[in-house]
Amino acid sequence: MGDDVTKNYPRYVIMSHDGPKRQILCDTHTDGGGWIIFQRRTTGDVDFYRDWTSYREGFGSLTGDFWMGNEALFNLTDKDPYELRIDVRMKGGQEVFARYPNFRIEDESNKYRLQIGSYTGTAGDGLKVHNKMFFTTFDRDNDEASGSSCAVIHHGGWWYKNCHHAELNIEWAVTETKIYGWYDGSAHRPVSFSEMKMRRIQLV
Repeated sequence: MGDDVTKNYPRYVIMSHDGPKRQILCDTHTDGGGWIIFQRRTTGDVDFYRDWTSYREGFGSLTGDFWMGNEALFNLTDKDPYELRIDVRMKGGQEVFARYPNFRIEDESNKYRLQIGSYTGTAGDGLKVHNKMFFTTFDRDNDEASGSSCAVIHHGGWWYKNCHHAELNIEWAVTETKIYGWYDGSAHRPVSFSEMKMRRIQLV
């Protein structure tokens, strides 16, 4: 995990179901390889406080921090079964992961709702409360928080509930109200690196 390995990640061009060709970054090293990386943050140089259209289409660069795009996630996961893996490095250097089967993103009419299966891993089940949540940005408030927008409060688009346990698209900061980090089951822990990736499940 990390920049030293990621520099060697190969890039491919794929055609998703009902979607355009696009260049992707693949992790061929971790847990047998075959992972498509759709979120990556290493430096905080890319602003993740973006509108609905930006998160739909994607932003950033495959050579640095980026978000692949919600429409691409829908197109890829709509027809084939995928699993999700999240790799994070905690402040202090500890590297942990969370893994979820049955990963799927619904279409835009369903507000790119997140679907995941049961957690395994070493990071803690930080994504549990976000399962079945709609995607929220500062201009599309789809969360369950009463009287406020989680995306506005935390400066990032995500599958918020009220508001978050894990939020890897939040403002790159650690303050009293904002922690770019992961909930490990007992506390929100600040993170210095994150990659979200998915792999198609091979059915026998």
